[in-house]
Amino acid sequence: MTDAPVDSEKISSFGGTWSRSDRVSLLLVCAASALIVLPGLNAFGIIDPSDGLYAEGAREMMELKNFITPHYNYIPFYEKPIMIYWMIMACYSVFGVHEWVARLPSALCAIATTGIVFSMSRYFVSQRAAIYSSIVLATCPLFAVVGMLALTDMPLCCFLTTTMLIFIRRLNGERSAILWFGYASLGLAVLTKGPLPIALTAMVFTAYLMLISGANLKNPVWYWRQILQLEPFKGIAITLGLALPWFVAESIVTHGDFFQEFFIRQNLGRLGGLVNHVMPFWFYFPVIILGTCPWIIFQFLAPQMTIKLLKKRSISFPENALTIFCLCWSVVVFVFLTLVKTKLATYILPVVPPIAIAVGTYFDRWSQMKPGKSLLIAGIIIASFLFIASSLLPIASHSLPENLTGGYVPTAVAGTLILAVGWAVFSIRAWQNKIEIAIQTVLCCSVLGAAILIPAAISVFDVEQDQPLRQLIFRARNENVRLSTFTRTCTAAPFYMKESVPMITNEQEYQTFLHDSEKPHWILASKDVVALLLVHPGEIKLIERKGKWSLFSLK
Repeated sequence: MTDAPVDSEKISSFGGTWSRSDRVSLLLVCAASALIVLPGLNAFGIIDPSDGLYAEGAREMMELKNFITPHYNYIPFYEKPIMIYWMIMACYSVFGVHEWVARLPSALCAIATTGIVFSMSRYFVSQRAAIYSSIVLATCPLFAVVGMLALTDMPLCCFLTTTMLIFIRRLNGERSAILWFGYASLGLAVLTKGPLPIALTAMVFTAYLMLISGANLKNPVWYWRQILQLEPFKGIAITLGLALPWFVAESIVTHGDFFQEFFIRQNLGRLGGLVNHVMPFWFYFPVIILGTCPWIIFQFLAPQMTIKLLKKRSISFPENALTIFCLCWSVVVFVFLTLVKTKLATYILPVVPPIAIAVGTYFDRWSQMKPGKSLLIAGIIIASFLFIASSLLPIASHSLPENLTGGYVPTAVAGTLILAVGWAVFSIRAWQNKIEIAIQTVLCCSVLGAAILIPAAISVFDVEQDQPLRQLIFRARNENVRLSTFTRTCTAAPFYMKESVPMITNEQEYQTFLHDSEKPHWILASKDVVALLLVHPGEIKLIERKGKWSLFSLK
C-alpha cells in the first residue's frame, strides 16, 4: 500500500467559511448519531446501579433546592463533580423527571461528539474522511451504549475530544482564538470528572511532541516553543476560572469533607486500587475490542501505512499529523487507564474517538487506491459472522424466558441482518474494486443496524436484570410502605419511591430502620445475601421473589 494523495480541499481556519456541502454533511452525521441514541432512550427503565445514581441525584437536588452539593439517597455524595447533575437538572426542568430525560444529556453529548469529530478533523482531512470518522464513531457499540445511559463518561468524552482536537489544530497552524474554546471545554471536563482530563491531555501532547520532535528530541527550547503555541498561562486561567469556583464553594460548604473524599479517596484511591471496581490489567483489552468492533479490525489492516507514518513522523501533510496524533491519543490514554487498578468498562470511552478518526482516515485512503484483498477478506469474515449470529439468535431465544422473546429477539435479528447485508455488499463492492461505494454502503447499514440492534440489546438486559427489581419496587410504592435494601445499594429504589431508601448492613441499622416510621417496613435483598438476612426468622416474611431479588416484610 502507498499513501494516498493529500486532498487539497481544506478548511482554512476554525469558524471559517464552510461550503454548503460541509454544512449538510455536519447535519447528516449528527442526524445519524441522533437516530442511534435518541429513539431508544425510553425503551428501558433505570439500569442499576450507575444509570440511577445520577438520575436520582439530580432529582433529589431539585427537590432539596440545593444546586451546589451532589446528593444521593438524601445525603451528600462526593464521588463526582457537579457537571452531570447540572445537565440532568436542566433537562428535568424542561421535560420533567423521567428516565429518558436523565439520559438526554449523554445522548446530546454523543451527538455533539460526532459533530465535533467531523468539524475538527475536517481541518486536516477531506470531507469524505471526516464523514467516515464521524459515522464510525457513532456506530461503535461502546459509544452508542454509553450515549444512552445517564453517566459522566459521555460528557467527559465530548469535552475531552473537543479539547484534544482544538489543541492539535492550534499546533498545526490554527489561529489562537480557537484556544478559548479548547480551554473552556477542558474546564467543563474538570467539572465533569475532576483533574483526570488535565492529566490525560498533558500526557497525550507530551507523547505526541516527543514522537514528532525528530532531531529536537533533546532540545528543551523546541518543546517550550510548541507549548507556548497553546498559550498555557492564559489557558490555565480559563480552565481554572471555569472549574475552580465550584470546587472551592463545595469544599467550603462541606467544611472540607468534599476535598477529602473526592480528591484524596476517590482520585488518589482509585489510582492505587483502594476504591471499588479493582480489575486485572488486561480488563480493557476485550472491552475496547468489543466496544469498537468491527471497526478496530481496520486499524490493523494498514500496517504499512502506520509503520510508514511512525518511521517518517512527518507532519508536513495535515492528514498525517492528525493520524499520528490519534495514534498517540489512543495508546497513551489506553495505557494510562490500564495501569490504573480501578476499572469500569465505560471509563475507556475516551479512547474510542481517536480510533474512529484513524479508521475513517484509512477508509478515505483506501477509497483512492487499490488496497488488495485485505478489505475483501475482512468484509467476508464480518458478514459471515453476522449471518451466523442472526440465524442462531432465534434458536438461542428458546431457552430464554417468554418475556424476552416477544419483540426484542426479532428486533435484534432484524438489526443483525441489516448489518450482515451491509458487510456482504461491502465484500462484493470490494471484490469489484469499488471501495468508495463499499464503504459508504456499509456505513449506512451500520447506522440503521445499530439504531435497531443496540436499544434491543439494552432492553433484553433490562428485562432480565432490572425489570424484576422495578416490579418489586413498584409494589412497595403502591402499598405505601417504608422500603430499605440489604447490604447493597439500589439506585433505582429511591428514584421510583421518591424518598430515601436506607441500606441495612448491620444489626444496629436494622433496629433503627424498624422504628423510623409508622408505615409497614419492607426490605429488598438479592439472592446472594438472603441467607444473611434470614437470621431473624420470626420477624421476616417473604412477600414476593422476582429474578435475583426478594421482597420481605418485617414485623
